[in-house]
Amino acid sequence: MKIISVMNTKGGVGKTTLTACLAVHVANQGHKVGILDLDSSGSLRKWYGRRAGSSLPNPNPELLVDAERTSEAAESLRLTSPYDYLVCDGLPGSLIVTEDAVKSSDLVIVPMRGSSLDMASSEDAIALCMEFGTPYLIVLNF
Repeated sequence: MKIISVMNTKGGVGKTTLTACLAVHVANQGHKVGILDLDSSGSLRKWYGRRAGSSLPNPNPELLVDAERTSEAAESLRLTSPYDYLVCDGLPGSLIVTEDAVKSSDLVIVPMRGSSLDMASSEDAIALCMEFGTPYLIVLNF
């Protein structure tokens, strides 16, 4: 199982939207995908509810909400291995949750807006990726 985490300690940068779009794209490529919602705002759950209630032919990806950390989800899912990919929606404002996700992930995507304030606020996530040697991509949202 590959783990892709969408992380930034800054809120409002597009983590949830990017997580949902990425998970659906990977699922449409024929992979079994789980989405781990680490953000308590409920936005991803609401999106998932709307998607599940639609007439879309593929119920994949599946939403997971039981774990508070990426490492917890990864440990239990690796035992049962139902997914090819786990895509994690990060929690803003929590360096502890972000660090755990960075350590557990095969790839971290760091979304940010193009302002200098957003870029400066994104340094924590990038520094953690560099510290732990986790590959990362930066996505600029406008």
